[in-house]
Amino acid sequence: MLAEQELKEFLDEKASWYQARWFINDDPVQIPHLFSSREDIEISGFLTAIFAWGKRRMILSKAQELMERMDMSPADFVGNASEREYRRLTGFVYRTFNEVDAYYFLKALHKVYLHHGGLQKVFYDGYRSDGIIGAISRFRRGFSCIRTTCKDW
Repeated sequence: MLAEQELKEFLDEKASWYQARWFINDDPVQIPHLFSSREDIEISGFLTAIFAWGKRRMILSKAQELMERMDMSPADFVGNASEREYRRLTGFVYRTFNEVDAYYFLKALHKVYLHHGGLQKVFYDGYRSDGIIGAISRFRRGFSCIRTTCKDW
């Protein structure tokens, strides 16, 4: 087991590696780096992570396309899009993820932000009560509540 100082040094080294501009430019993490608001970063990062299997070039292309379909304002889209605006998702597909999936994921994110304070708060509250398992469980419960009211999760 690593001592605390060794762990810190190891994590600092990894952080500097993965936060370097040269790495970001070729990695899907560049998508959340396009934004400055916490909500835009969270939503774009979450959606990009959904696509993070396959060739980087395709992941980047599809994540960029989805952001463009949301007018490069993912938090505003999640919070305020009308059913008419959701039609922009028509024809979107990346591997097994299609326009129907995008619709339901964005609707679930809408509920997370409207009723539960956003992704950070959901994970933080779950972590505070039950550690990492609680964080993931709380998110899963809430994210899968799109078709029900799920007021208290």
